Amino acid sequence: MPCGQRVALGLDVPEWANPILARLGEASRLAYRLYFKTDEMKRIGGGVILNDFITAANDIVAGKKINKRFRMYSAHDFNIGSVMEVTRISRSEQTVPEYGSLFALELYRTNSNGEFSVLPVYLPKAGESVAHNLHFTGCESNSFCSYHKFLELTREFALPEKEFYRICNIKTEL
Repeated sequence: MPCGQRVALGLDVPEWANPILARLGEASRLAYRLYFKTDEMKRIGGGVILNDFITAANDIVAGKKINKRFRMYSAHDFNIGSVMEVTRISRSEQTVPEYGSLFALELYRTNSNGEFSVLPVYLPKAGESVAHNLHFTGCESNSFCSYHKFLELTREFALPEKEFYRICNIKTEL
C-alpha cells in the first residue's frame, strides 16, 4: 500500500486517505469550536485543572510550604484546548492542539518587588517545534500576566473537583 504524507505520530498516511484529510481537519476544527461553545462547557472541560493550579499557586503566594511544586497532567488534545480556553489564551494564538502538544502555566516571582505572575507556554508539536510564550486575553501587552490579574480573568472558570462530580452527576470519584 503506497503512502503519502506523515501524521503527528510519524506514521505514513495511506494514499486512499489523502483526499479526505482536509475534510477531517475541517470536522476537527468544527468539533473543537462546538466543544468550547459556552462558558459552562469550557468550565467543565478545563476548570478542574485550572482550579488545581490556582489552589497550588495561592499556597505558594501565601508562603506556605509546598511539597509538589511541579504538576504535570497527561491529557488529550481537547483537554489541552480546554485549559487554554479557561485561561483565556488569546484567540489569535489558539489552534486545535495536535497529538503530543504541550501547554504549561508557570508561576514566577519577581525578585525586585516580590510580585507573582503567570506565564503561558505552548509547544505545538512534540519533538518538531520550539516552545513559545502565549498571551492571556486581558494581558496581551506582555506574555507575563500579574497573578492577581490572572485570577480576575479566570475566576469564573475555576471548578473544584467535587463540584465537577456534582455537576456531571458522577457518583464515584476517580
